Amino acid sequence: MAKPLIEVALRLTGKGFSPDDVSAMVQLAPTKIWRLGDSIQKTTLKRKHNGWIFGLPQRETYDMDGFLRDLLDAIEPHTDKISKAAKRFGLEKEVSFGVYVRGEAPACWFAAETMRRVSIFDASLDIDLILTE
Repeated sequence: MAKPLIEVALRLTGKGFSPDDVSAMVQLAPTKIWRLGDSIQKTTLKRKHNGWIFGLPQRETYDMDGFLRDLLDAIEPHTDKISKAAKRFGLEKEVSFGVYVRGEAPACWFAAETMRRVSIFDASLDIDLILTE
């Protein structure tokens, strides 16, 4: 059986801001951006806000906690800048997982220390489980 394919990212979303301004302020290159009105992944749906994402490449793993720690290692040097940008532009902060289940699902377990590190960002945690064949 194939391991789950997982993606994890910090998402900053809101209205009335430019993703380029967030990039300049945070001094971190996003892995994805979108603007109000952009199409949502090959659908007729349109984005209702602007978005700035910094994520890690997808990984085959059962270890969601370890993958989240890797994301935190990458973004923690920018914590103050992320917080300032979120406050200045009124952004929602979210740590987002996409879990493509290809057989067995991973354990959605996170160590207390990992959760403490996430809480510093005052971000929501979103875990989307997507069943694949």
